Amino acid sequence: MRFVTVSTLLSLILVNQALLGNGSQQYADMFSQDKSQQGSPKTKENKIFEKWYRAGGQIFTGISLLGFASMFRNKFGRSSRRKLKRSKTTDQYVEKFDDTGRKGVIHFGSIPQISQGWKSDHLYCWGANAENQSLNRKESLNGGGMAGPSGPSQGRAHPQYVGINTMSHGTNQAIFSNLEKALDKGMVVVIPTFRQRFSLGGQISKRLLREEQWVRVQKEVFAGIRTLVNKEDVIFSGDFSAPVMWSSHDGNLTYSFKNKDEFNQMVEQILSL
Repeated sequence: MRFVTVSTLLSLILVNQALLGNGSQQYADMFSQDKSQQGSPKTKENKIFEKWYRAGGQIFTGISLLGFASMFRNKFGRSSRRKLKRSKTTDQYVEKFDDTGRKGVIHFGSIPQISQGWKSDHLYCWGANAENQSLNRKESLNGGGMAGPSGPSQGRAHPQYVGINTMSHGTNQAIFSNLEKALDKGMVVVIPTFRQRFSLGGQISKRLLREEQWVRVQKEVFAGIRTLVNKEDVIFSGDFSAPVMWSSHDGNLTYSFKNKDEFNQMVEQILSL
């Protein structure tokens, strides 16, 4: 059906309806004439033929309408996907994303490689810095870890790859605001974990920042995530085969969670540091 145009399908439907209507009238006239001229009712063969003629017309109409519906769905579905593919930034992607009517989801889990196929209704968060946090599609992230060539996006910016600054504070407000809009549209926001450990600021920033700086940034990150988690009707989800762990800058403090209540309790403890 992909190569059939709207006008062609409509023409087929109209022709079929015309044939069905005109043909039925012609057969009705013919049978009426036969009866008046010969004084005999319709033969068994004529009744069967008329029955199958009508059924065939109905089947043809049904197929035509199904084809039209399929083409309409494919046409506008592809149009929507093309709009998303033209998005250069996360803001544009969320703006163009059609509201699903579903509840938004916060999911704690690993992020697949982009080559494995990212789901169009998912946003994947990663630990960024002020320089590579908000780049346009395909621009180099110039980093290591989740921003490196071996990272999920192969070292390139992508509208679905959302950089949360874990190196400095004060630049994440707009990011979290956009993630709220995504949840309102029924999207899935993935917060990264690696081997059951919280992965926003858990490695590179912990090594590069002094403890005071790192704790301040972590508080901002967790406060933003908590706002998302506690939005009305948002579903809390995750790969909780084991609790997700978070440890302090020196590693002496360790907290964990495997459900929403435990997450909120953990955030309260982190914010009190």
